[in-house]
Amino acid sequence: MRTLPFLVCCVLALRVQGAATNQREAWPQFRGSQCGVAQSENAPTEFSSEKPLWRTELPPGHSSPCVWGSSIFLTAAPKDSSELETLCVDRTSGAIRWRRAVKPAKFERTHTVNNLATPTMATDGKVAVAYFGSLGLIAYDYDGKELWRTVLPTAQVQRGYDTGTSPIILNGRVFLAVQLAGESYLGAFNLSDGKEIWRAARPLYNETWATPIHWQEGDSVCVGLVNSGRFVAYDWEDGKELWWVDGIGNQVCATPVENNGVIHIASAGVFGERAAITVPAAFEKMAEYDTNKDGVLQFTEIPSTLLFVRRGTSDGAGDMTLRGMLGMMGKNKDSSFTADDWDAMRKQLTEFEQSTLNQTSIIAVRTGGKGDVTKSHILWNESRGVPEVPSPLVANGRVYLIKNGGVLSCRDAKTGKSIFEERVGATGGYYASPVGVGQNIYFAADTGAITVVRASDKLEVVARSSIGERIQASPAIVDSTIYIRSDKHLWAFK
Repeated sequence: MRTLPFLVCCVLALRVQGAATNQREAWPQFRGSQCGVAQSENAPTEFSSEKPLWRTELPPGHSSPCVWGSSIFLTAAPKDSSELETLCVDRTSGAIRWRRAVKPAKFERTHTVNNLATPTMATDGKVAVAYFGSLGLIAYDYDGKELWRTVLPTAQVQRGYDTGTSPIILNGRVFLAVQLAGESYLGAFNLSDGKEIWRAARPLYNETWATPIHWQEGDSVCVGLVNSGRFVAYDWEDGKELWWVDGIGNQVCATPVENNGVIHIASAGVFGERAAITVPAAFEKMAEYDTNKDGVLQFTEIPSTLLFVRRGTSDGAGDMTLRGMLGMMGKNKDSSFTADDWDAMRKQLTEFEQSTLNQTSIIAVRTGGKGDVTKSHILWNESRGVPEVPSPLVANGRVYLIKNGGVLSCRDAKTGKSIFEERVGATGGYYASPVGVGQNIYFAADTGAITVVRASDKLEVVARSSIGERIQASPAIVDSTIYIRSDKHLWAFK
């Protein structure tokens, strides 16, 4: 099989950026050249904690490796520290060349599964730019000298959680989704000094953890950003809205992928994957917990371990108990339920579970057009197999999506038709986005398991292995070497 479809979007992305480096020696931002596909011809398929090329201990952080030439850039949030760090690691030896610390005035609130150093850095080969939701943008040269910093207000993200969006660099500018609730905006900043060039206000559609993307439309370059409810394409030069698509889900963690003039956008509901929500049983079933047998179910009689949301992670991170959900509905330890009360509550939760708030979808949108293209440019829209966090990967005319529990969905990129949906054989939570090289696709679980699958019309597992440490950051592949950040180390395998 030819590998060309695997490579088209990355080659175009590097050409738009005017990259001067050898394409095999760069992974310049989140998801590399933005599609998650490496320019190498191959990479190792089996991994062991005993046989890395090298391994370097790192402070905690979820940012992915940003690679250019001999340098790897990462951010970190050391435990029990009032500082955030930027690190440069030597790509050949794994030695830390330099580390620089910044001290924000205050830290943004973090979700239990997230980290203050989640955004991935971006580079153009001369300047490396980091973004911290607690500080703003900060740029360094390759020797670790701070070039500039643009302090931004502490990020305000959906439901008060911390940011996940990363900066991208395009044509001498840094593009960033600045999260400030109703005052959110997509900002363009000068790469040379960090000064704002323009901002595109997002007063209504303003909640996202996704990273901006860019693509070519004829002779023009567009920058796009997906938010809860809407995806918008902007003119890269002045920030003017060119076109938009409505109908995006309520929770947007995944970064869209552009390939051959089509953008694939994945979004989830407020509790992630729809299948993770379990509506409580009927009162007759719950009556087994009525320990005093008075026909009334006390809040405290509901088992504290009974789940309403099960995310399928390896350690239960992100799960919500039924007590927790009832608490969000205003109930507390003094509340009680008769059969009628319970039925009314079940109806309310069922309606919530089936509402648009919990819509999951993967849509394919044809680029181009003007204004609202929702009715004219959506090629297909499907709801099954959509993950909460990982971004889609498009390879050889197919779209691959990995869900918690290791459920892999494969769809035809042109039609959306399901090709297969199967388990890859590695359970746990999936936060890392898949990456590809040659004919192989890599999926990393929070258990440390890495599954390599052939890009084909059936599930063909090439290899399964594990590094034995939690993985949440997306891997990077450069020059046939894969770089994996775990909760304790940065690993290199060749």
